[in-house]
Amino acid sequence: MKAIRLLSAILLTCSLVSAQTTPVSPVDGIRTKTPNQVALTPSFLIISPDETIENGLLLIEADHILYSGPREEIPAGYAQIDLTGYTIYPGFIDSYTDYGINSERSASQTGGNRDLKFDADRKGGNAWNDAIHAQIDWVSSFEPDERESDELMKVGFTTVHSCRLDGLFRGRGFVTHLGSGLPNDLILAPYTYHFLSFDKGTSRQEYPNSLMGSIALIRQMYFDVDWYQQAHRAYEHNSAQPLPEFNSAIESLARHRNESALFETNDELSLLRAARIAQELSLDFVQVGSGFEYAWLSQVAEAAHTIILPVAFPEPPAVSAQNDELDVSLADLRHWETAPYNPARLDSAGVELALTTHKQQELSQFLANVRKSIEHGWSRTEALAALTTKPAELLQIADKVGTLTKGKLADFTITDGDIFDEETSIYSVWISGQQNEIKEMPTVDLSGNYQLEFSGLKYPLSLSGELDDISGEIRTGEETLELTNLSIRDGQLSFSIDFDSLPPTGLSRFEGRLTEGALTGYTTDAKGDRYFWTAGPMESDSDTATSAMADEEITDVSSEPIAKLTHPNISYGVKSVPKPEDVLITNATIWTSEDEGILKTSDLLIRDGKIAAVGRELQAPKGVRVIDGTGKHLTAGIIDPHSHIAISGNVNECTEAVTAEVRIGDVVNPAHIAIYRQLAGGTTAALSLHGSCNAIGGEAQLIKLRWGEDSEGLKFKDAPCMIKFALGENVKRSSWGPEHRIRYPQTRMGVESITRDAFQAA
Repeated sequence: MKAIRLLSAILLTCSLVSAQTTPVSPVDGIRTKTPNQVALTPSFLIISPDETIENGLLLIEADHILYSGPREEIPAGYAQIDLTGYTIYPGFIDSYTDYGINSERSASQTGGNRDLKFDADRKGGNAWNDAIHAQIDWVSSFEPDERESDELMKVGFTTVHSCRLDGLFRGRGFVTHLGSGLPNDLILAPYTYHFLSFDKGTSRQEYPNSLMGSIALIRQMYFDVDWYQQAHRAYEHNSAQPLPEFNSAIESLARHRNESALFETNDELSLLRAARIAQELSLDFVQVGSGFEYAWLSQVAEAAHTIILPVAFPEPPAVSAQNDELDVSLADLRHWETAPYNPARLDSAGVELALTTHKQQELSQFLANVRKSIEHGWSRTEALAALTTKPAELLQIADKVGTLTKGKLADFTITDGDIFDEETSIYSVWISGQQNEIKEMPTVDLSGNYQLEFSGLKYPLSLSGELDDISGEIRTGEETLELTNLSIRDGQLSFSIDFDSLPPTGLSRFEGRLTEGALTGYTTDAKGDRYFWTAGPMESDSDTATSAMADEEITDVSSEPIAKLTHPNISYGVKSVPKPEDVLITNATIWTSEDEGILKTSDLLIRDGKIAAVGRELQAPKGVRVIDGTGKHLTAGIIDPHSHIAISGNVNECTEAVTAEVRIGDVVNPAHIAIYRQLAGGTTAALSLHGSCNAIGGEAQLIKLRWGEDSEGLKFKDAPCMIKFALGENVKRSSWGPEHRIRYPQTRMGVESITRDAFQAA
């Protein structure tokens, strides 16, 4: 009975192991039982960005790493691949792609006329707006794309994070290996982050048609998530009240309300806007950058602890024809020069970076742009981390990939040198222990003279000719013995020698490989005895190899661009934000705009940013700058109470008759040149208003025209909240064409009615 119980335990254990390692799909035919055991011996083994092994050994068993470290004796049964002169890197991870997801195009993207669409396509309990796809888990639509996979592998990638990049709420992504095969075998993490952006994407629904509308919809969705959870809890407590709706998009967001999300931005201001939404709603966004972050570096570093960063640098401005330079703005010229410095500057500011090929028009240019960033001050170690360990941690797959350590998946890339050097080539990419050849490795020239040694015997050995037509012989005294059956297949050298009367006498068969600069292997003599043999020494270029992770100093590129950063980083920007001064202006004609009227030959004292005194013969306190106003007039700054300046992404959210939810304060643009020009005309404050194409627009924003400040620095603190209302022809849109005659209101009576209705509803 004891033996039976032991046998049962063994069988149970075996069945558990089998269940964990055997595919759940049925196998058609005989199962593959060939063990995958490979030993690779490179000159440099990059374990991680911080650990490099010279003369390393990487043991692969099945799909994982069994050993990585200094070279030691290779266990029996392993197929040996000598990579003397080569370097092995961990496989790269792209943190933001749409790999393996078929893209869609809308009528608005393909051109042509289309009918206006005000309502979403409702099905399956989805959201009320077609730009919201939060309910979709994109892993369910994943199909490996062999062409795109091959292109990504050519630059060293083995793993990608993917989602359809469409809409404001894009759904949940997944992490997958590249390569061919069943999605079931490639997927590493089926459910990752929710993806968001300010771009409505392929949605044909009218709302939103502005940046502030997109922001309002994102904000509203999170308000709805909180309401939805409370409403359903209340219904569970009291089912006598009306049943709240089911909404699959909100359900998905609600389940992951406290988790991080990925937010794609198209410039540094959008990144800061997304960060403000996250702060307002107690969210955590991992930002997908744009390459413009350097323009507001301190604000970006404070707002974003992690950025997934593209390195799609702009092409040089086209100025071949006469006067072409007149079409190149200073901002574009500065970005062309400064963009390669962006990774180094973000890194020095303490921002964690993970790289992506997103926005890279030519994948073949990706590594060249990373190299360019290194030339412009970025550490090679940090660049490699941004391609391996940082994305692995970000995507929570660091237990599987990112470094070449024991137990992790065998994902790596083989190069002939430092991957960040221009002349370096990628020869193969291995994914889960399977090789994908990128470029055929140059064949090793074995011709030369060797010393053959085995079983205490020594013979001079010479090889000559090409690999497909190689010959060889050994010499002893005056006698020459030819190598027969000489061949090289898959790096394996084999030949035979008939020693006749020489020891060990009879026919001996040799098999071996080029290892550590010498030919090594085993021979079996005529008696069946087996011996280890070696033939060397031979010259090797491994001594000339250099460490693949050396952060050598770059001397041919300036550490700083010629163009100096200004705020804003456009024409007429300032090097630093002007600081408030204490000033005494004397002998001016002062227009008080008060009961005192116009005061001639008078003085005005400014302390701590406010008017401290107005009068004659005022004395300047110590440290106060004095300006002679003789012959000058001094007035209060002009205030523009109806303005549309300093607004990004459309002044109007025209799609609905009532859009009270949008806020100009969300889209203040500190780089709008009108701020500079209006200051030149004496305007110091403006009420930036929503447009007049609907009955109730959005919240206005009172701004101080502080040239050089960021968006928040322009806002007039503690100003009362104001909102835009409108009457007239724009609102009813009856003169906009027949396609616009379907939205209420179409008459002035309707405008009055919908305004009254909105107040009653509120």
